[in-house]
Amino acid sequence: MFKRKEKKESVTCTMLDKDFLRAMVEVLSTGLKDGRIPDDWKQHSPEQVRDRFDAIFRHGARYIETDKRHHLAKVAVNAMFCWWHDKQSEGK
Repeated sequence: MFKRKEKKESVTCTMLDKDFLRAMVEVLSTGLKDGRIPDDWKQHSPEQVRDRFDAIFRHGARYIETDKRHHLAKVAVNAMFCWWHDKQSEGK
């Protein structure tokens, strides 16, 4: 029997669900089909970033109402936007 070596403080991307990541990419790709520029969300103003929090709650509520998983992907994408902007504001 193989014994798995314990890794401390390592990032293991295989822990992420591939279908969930694919759903996030689909959400982002839909924006491109609508004429958006890739990564335009990185140019958001602080007010637009706050709007992302509203979108997180709105899509969370829609998921509860409809049980449609694509709303969870939208929650995740909006959370990623917020996380990225928060990370950029460190040290300012």
